[in-house]
Amino acid sequence: MKFSDKVSSRLLGLMFEEVHKEMKRSNFKYVRIERPENANRRSIDIIAWSQDDSKKRIHIKITLDTTQVTKDELEDLKAMSKATGSKPIIISEFERKIDLHDEVIYMKGDVPAINPSTLSRLLEKSKDLYIVSKRGEFIVMISGERMKKKREELGYSLGEIAERLGVSRKAVYEYERNSFGVKIDSAEELLDILGEDIAEPFDIFSHEASAEPSLLQPTCKTELEVQKALRGLSADVYSMRKTFFDMAIRIKGRGILIGYERPSSSLKLSEKAEEFAKISELKDLKKIIIIKGNKLELSSDTQADLDLLTEDQIREALRSII
Repeated sequence: MKFSDKVSSRLLGLMFEEVHKEMKRSNFKYVRIERPENANRRSIDIIAWSQDDSKKRIHIKITLDTTQVTKDELEDLKAMSKATGSKPIIISEFERKIDLHDEVIYMKGDVPAINPSTLSRLLEKSKDLYIVSKRGEFIVMISGERMKKKREELGYSLGEIAERLGVSRKAVYEYERNSFGVKIDSAEELLDILGEDIAEPFDIFSHEASAEPSLLQPTCKTELEVQKALRGLSADVYSMRKTFFDMAIRIKGRGILIGYERPSSSLKLSEKAEEFAKISELKDLKKIIIIKGNKLELSSDTQADLDLLTEDQIREALRSII
């Protein structure tokens, strides 16, 4: 199934409206990231946070098909989530042109992807989700600890469980040492024997998506100065590729987002500052724009939550956080 750009844009807009309604229902506030602009936009990014005491925060990428999320976009999503203390998630209708099932978590790498109708179940915890799709296989996560406890309560030996599952006794022993995933047909057999409470629900807010710190080769003097300033600091640093800022840093539990003039970026500093202003409510994030020469002309609202620094000031600013 292939849609024209016009139809794709229309469908993407409808998906966004569904997510918007769910954010309101679940008491989440959000901002939509508008830049960089793309005539053939294939995804919409939003950053959302709960307005209750739980302080939950998520970064959602909305796209028609999970395959439309490029490797660079996926890495940016994970890196920004690490730096901002949010959880990354993809909302999509299809995976390789096949409908995503309700109440199933699809993994793109280690980032969860779900269809729009499943979002409310994740946010409101109205129904636990147990089925995960990895590399085309449906699996159920099992708690090894609860499995062992239930097996002993019911009087089954390791050998008896192994025989029922068609695996070795050693395999069952290993199962009970950790949480593990089993194919759905084996999971059904295991749940029939030991009960459904040994299944481990998927919780997006405890799931960790890995993001390896990555510093690209400097392409301008500003990048070189920032990288020099970071030397010797115990910080996770991520060079960004496809979003509105240029570098994300996690240091001492604090997130820092930095924007500067970069040859490969299509955005002006003022446009980057306007995107930063949208997340001004996230006070735990430090937002920095590195300027050159004359002061950057910004509205008072845009500048309120921003640090405008020169290259000479960046080292002192980063070290003041430690």
